[in-house]
Amino acid sequence: GQGVSGLIGGRMNPPLTDQNGNPVQFERYRQWYLGADVDFTRISTNVNEISTLLPLVNICKLPLPSIEYSRVHKLRFNAFVIRN
Repeated sequence: GQGVSGLIGGRMNPPLTDQNGNPVQFERYRQWYLGADVDFTRISTNVNEISTLLPLVNICKLPLPSIEYSRVHKLRFNAFVIRN
């Protein structure tokens, strides 16, 4: 997967200040993730209701461990891929 951090504006970050009027800087950088993915549609079942729900459950991604690469953090391991 891919991600970005510090992206406040589309092409550049707008000038922002904190409550004291000091400029706030956000470093913009890309992130790449490599992690496992679960395909629920590969589960075979004889129950029609479950077979119908599996493609819908497949839309939700589980927060599995991953490896992240970015120019800021270089290479690091994430136990779960949940970000704010």
